[in-house]
Amino acid sequence: MYGARQDGQAPQGVPVTVDPKEVLRILHSESGANTLIGLKLDGSESRVMVRDYQLDPVTHQLLHADFYQLAMDRRLSCRCRSW
Repeated sequence: MYGARQDGQAPQGVPVTVDPKEVLRILHSESGANTLIGLKLDGSESRVMVRDYQLDPVTHQLLHADFYQLAMDRRLSCRCRSW
C-alpha cells in the first residue's frame, strides 16, 4: 500500500496481505479498479484504490496488487502514460 507524499517526502510502501478472491471480485465488478476499498490495517481503516495488479497468464490468479491510499480531502490526478 502506497500513500501520498507527506512533508515533501516520497511515500513509504507498507506490505499488506489480502484475500485474492476478494480483490478479483472487486476488479471484476462494474466499477473495477476504480472502486474505493476500505482497508483495515492495525485497527485503523484507510480508503484505497487498486493502482496496478498482476495476473498469472495461465491461471488468471491474482499474483500482486498495488493499493494507493487516498486522502479524501485532496483531488486525485492521474499521470497516465500514452503507449
